[in-house]
Amino acid sequence: MKIKKILSTAMALTMVMPYMSTNLRTSDIPSAFAESETKVLSSGTCGAQGDNLTWTLDSEGTLTISGKGEMTDCGETFITPWSSYTENIVSVIIEDGVTTIGHTMFYDCSNLTSVTIPDSVTSIGDGAFEGCTKLNSIKIPDSVTEIGGSAFKNTPWLNAQIMKDPIVIVNNILIEGKNCTGNVVIPNSVTKIANNAFYECKGLTSVTIPDSVTSIGIYTFKYCHGLTSITIPDSVTSIGSRAFEYCSGLTSITIPDSVTSIGDDAFLATPWLRSKQEEDPLVIVNGILTDGKTCKGDVVIPDSVTSIGGCAFEYCQNLTSITIPASVTSIGENAFSSCEYLTSINVDSENKYYASEDGLLCNKDKTLLIQFPNGKNIPKYAIPDCITTIGDYAFKGCNLTTVTIPDSVTAIGAYSFVYCKKLNSITIENPKCEIHYSEDTISDTATIYGYEGSTAQAYAEKYDRKFVAIDTPTPIPTPTTAGDANNDGKVLLNDAVLILQHLGNPDAYPLSDQARANADVSNHGDGITNSDALAIQKYVLGLIPDLPNYS
Repeated sequence: MKIKKILSTAMALTMVMPYMSTNLRTSDIPSAFAESETKVLSSGTCGAQGDNLTWTLDSEGTLTISGKGEMTDCGETFITPWSSYTENIVSVIIEDGVTTIGHTMFYDCSNLTSVTIPDSVTSIGDGAFEGCTKLNSIKIPDSVTEIGGSAFKNTPWLNAQIMKDPIVIVNNILIEGKNCTGNVVIPNSVTKIANNAFYECKGLTSVTIPDSVTSIGIYTFKYCHGLTSITIPDSVTSIGSRAFEYCSGLTSITIPDSVTSIGDDAFLATPWLRSKQEEDPLVIVNGILTDGKTCKGDVVIPDSVTSIGGCAFEYCQNLTSITIPASVTSIGENAFSSCEYLTSINVDSENKYYASEDGLLCNKDKTLLIQFPNGKNIPKYAIPDCITTIGDYAFKGCNLTTVTIPDSVTAIGAYSFVYCKKLNSITIENPKCEIHYSEDTISDTATIYGYEGSTAQAYAEKYDRKFVAIDTPTPIPTPTTAGDANNDGKVLLNDAVLILQHLGNPDAYPLSDQARANADVSNHGDGITNSDALAIQKYVLGLIPDLPNYS
């Protein structure tokens, strides 16, 4: 037995001896002895300015973000730069220099267990770590002064905090209070109430807000049906969008003069707002027009108004015209969205806003805010080159079929062409035009035209849209028969009739490019007009000898 043991030991030493020399190299060690190497799975950029931030994910599941500046937002699309590797992420290391964590950037990273946040970070976006069901450890530095709604929703870390106290406060920001019931007193240490903090907290009956609070976030008390009254202290300067929306029991609210900002639909569907509407369809709070949805006919906004809140007249289908005084200095998003019968707007000449004849409302910063319905039925539309920015929701629901955006436009805002169901082409002439990241910014019915390597092409490829390069202009078809609007090889009175029908209802009576070229007999470069139809009639009746270049 001893002899067998000695022999086996000797054989083992014989196998290992070649790797015990002083010249031992890692490459000489068999794989069974070597440590596994960490490999890079993927990498890319994730900065708000593009390549200002980079990310690398290794085979161990560590996602490292480095660089300087703000992180991009994922937002409601939930499409992150690392979307294909969400389940691979185990830990996140954000290096010093990164200043923000974008909205929903780590949403539903179900295997994420730890996050390192440096002192350079000042804000954490909405839903940033929502659904990270294994995240039980995170240290938030004192540098963070903004925390978005539901930033840590459904994480073990937040659940542990709630077990200690239903009111969860981080860096003087109240980020969670959904488990609160009855009468709640917010402690004096709180300076901000974050988005969604008491969202759908149906057991909440009253809340006391201390003088330390300066802002109330969006959706903060939405669906708090048991809340009947609330007093906002003089320290508060802003109330977020839909902060008290659908508080079905809220009959009394005290808003101090200190509040200078009220978000979209902050009091929508509350008894308090309905009682105000009964007094006056224009509900004005501290110089802010917060609601006007019950307005009818011609409306003149009083001089006491300094700002029109977001969604103030949204879906106000009985509104036909409106006059905005010089006192108004700001107009919120969606303020006039879906006002189907609003056909005219009058703006004081001293105002920072102006309206155009074709239904555009712009400001003096050359931002196009909205196209009014009297311009909705223009099928082909070229935005004036005086415009530099297209605002959020600017063309929402318009019946446009073709849009040309000049190279003067440097940015297209969020959801600018959402619900444009008839939009079949959009040309973006500025190759560096910033396009809001949402897939709903441009309707998915549209073919996107732009230059090779442009932001238009990048947007089209990101959201799987058809893209056509405009490096080589498409030639206008040469007319085969001047005046032949219906392409039947003849010039008759029905060609003139078709032109008039097309001008009256282009969707019902469309013309091909060839037919349009044939019909433009006046050749003035102004497209098809009534004069073309008149010229064809005169030609058919023998009043003029020929059609081309008729004037």
